[in-house]
Amino acid sequence: MKKHQMAIYRRCFILLAAVIPLMACTTASRQMPVPNTPPPPWHSKFETGHPLAGRIWQPGQNRYVQKELVQRRVRGADFVLLGEQHDNIDHHLIQAWLVQSAFERGRVAPVAFEMFTTEQSRRLEKYQSNHPGDARQLGQYMRWDKSGWPAWSMYYPVAQAAMAAAAPLIAASLPRRQFRPMVKKGAKAVLGSHAFSRLGLDAEMPPAVQAAMRREIIESHCNMLPKTMVGPMVQVQRVKDAGMARILIDSDSRSGGNGALLIAGIGHVRNDHGVPWHLKRAAPNKSILTIGMIEVEGGLTDPRQYGANFGAGKVPFDFVWFTPRSDDTDPCERYSRQLRKIGKPK
Repeated sequence: MKKHQMAIYRRCFILLAAVIPLMACTTASRQMPVPNTPPPPWHSKFETGHPLAGRIWQPGQNRYVQKELVQRRVRGADFVLLGEQHDNIDHHLIQAWLVQSAFERGRVAPVAFEMFTTEQSRRLEKYQSNHPGDARQLGQYMRWDKSGWPAWSMYYPVAQAAMAAAAPLIAASLPRRQFRPMVKKGAKAVLGSHAFSRLGLDAEMPPAVQAAMRREIIESHCNMLPKTMVGPMVQVQRVKDAGMARILIDSDSRSGGNGALLIAGIGHVRNDHGVPWHLKRAAPNKSILTIGMIEVEGGLTDPRQYGANFGAGKVPFDFVWFTPRSDDTDPCERYSRQLRKIGKPK
């Protein structure tokens, strides 16, 4: 498999897992402290000497920028969306540093995690009430090892950066149990007319946006998704994005207009059809900043080349922060093995 294909397949948590349990990613490892400065030094092992590793690119201006500019933008934006490759610890350390930067001048705003569902909200609130400023036991308390996400130790620095600033952690995802019936019945039938409308799902997305989402779903599932599943999975993706957007907007209102931050997979924070698309429609007067952490690829040394990995002319984020790769194995072979384990054809 070519490197650029691997980037497409690895950049998102496989969406099919929302409707068919596929993987348990959690492994035990040491919790790392919140960094005073972002990486390097790197914890990822592959392509550490790549010329783009550690550089920050601003696609809209076709220029490299320094981290201090990104800091200023993070402090000034209402909604800050930080997109990650889930299993790259360097991405989480950068996120932690950016969260810390957002709050170091006294601002307090909710930090929403894609990895928590709204069904967990009360439990999440209870932990924070009983353990102010301390995220060390949060993963265990939330039964993270049963979630299928990468090890809690990767997310701990992000959660600790928020809790140390007294910023509330909130769940950003709708319950997983809702997504499987959506594939058969449709989102409106599962959510109900009121919730469907409140999420802005009764408005049609432009054909070009729908086509881009279809392409992303097909490619991020290694071209193994049955054709009959593509449309329903696009709808699930749209519901996930719209749900996160609504949670951010509601959180902003409850916090007195201090905005909100989102920790999510990089596909959810892309400007063209992710959470920002829904935020722009529902909260047009709010400023949005998207930062995508992207793993470098051998042979691709021009940041403009990475737009092709997203099916776009340019990378669809306000800033791109390049890092080494956490893994160099073929994710589609791993995905194929997972499908075989649950008795589904490749």
